[in-house]
Amino acid sequence: MSGNKQKLELTWIGKEDRPKLETRILVKDAERRRSLFDTQDEIDGQRERLIGEIEGKLRQGSTLKPLFNVRWNLE
Repeated sequence: MSGNKQKLELTWIGKEDRPKLETRILVKDAERRRSLFDTQDEIDGQRERLIGEIEGKLRQGSTLKPLFNVRWNLE
């Protein structure tokens, strides 16, 4: 066996005419997408926390307690 290794390549008609993608654009879009997902997760977490607080307040009972009494006499 000779030291030459055969290189496989996928080819198709028009392959040379395809647009070249820049990987930096794809990475930047992936970072932006990840940032959007992280922000959405934060918003969802805050929403759940606020709903929990509201539900807790709705379950609270109310009590009536006199703060002061007023008395007067008519003569």
